[in-house]
Amino acid sequence: MRAQVKPLTSESLVQAADLVAEGQIVVIPTHSNYNLVGDATNTLAVETMYRVKKRGPYKRLPIYIPSAESLEQYAKIPTWVDPCLFRAVWPGDVAFVLEVSYPFPNALTCNAPTVVVGCTDHEAVVALTARLKRPIAATSANRSGEGQGYVGLQTAIEQLGDSVPLIIDGGVTRGARQHGCPTVNTIVDLTTRPAQVLRPGLVPAHTLARWLPDLKVPSEM
Repeated sequence: MRAQVKPLTSESLVQAADLVAEGQIVVIPTHSNYNLVGDATNTLAVETMYRVKKRGPYKRLPIYIPSAESLEQYAKIPTWVDPCLFRAVWPGDVAFVLEVSYPFPNALTCNAPTVVVGCTDHEAVVALTARLKRPIAATSANRSGEGQGYVGLQTAIEQLGDSVPLIIDGGVTRGARQHGCPTVNTIVDLTTRPAQVLRPGLVPAHTLARWLPDLKVPSEM
């Protein structure tokens, strides 16, 4: 199998969503970089993502949900966290570790009681989650251990082009244009109190301080 590489259009996004709905995996652009994605509720799709990416079995996959309003279908909001946080920062370039409330495949969560949840307004992700009406699992479109940070279209084609049926060409992503700046989503752990930044990224910690005043950042940990 060799991937079709198609420009980002409404038609190609429908094709991508239909493939994902069938349990297949595809590559799409996001604001940060190119991602390998699949149906987060489909065990076979999730296992295929691990196999294709050669990802270790104990590195869970993040998910994108359709909207901030849908969060509590999939994860629990801690009682000490203001729910306005999610409506304020989503869609955006930050993901949160939360206690899971949906029966996702064990492979997705690595049998942990938590899940990494994001919500973005990138048109490719929005198109897929809207058509599926459920979350997608997402990870950078490269083989594990081969490259750090930004993953572009060419890397996705070279490393995963023989393993997926479709790659959507959305051009150069914002992550590639931000030279010297983070190119990945910020990840914040809300299963501990105070909350902790696990991975600095596109959303700086100070922008979250209104809702998480005691947020711990790596330099303080």
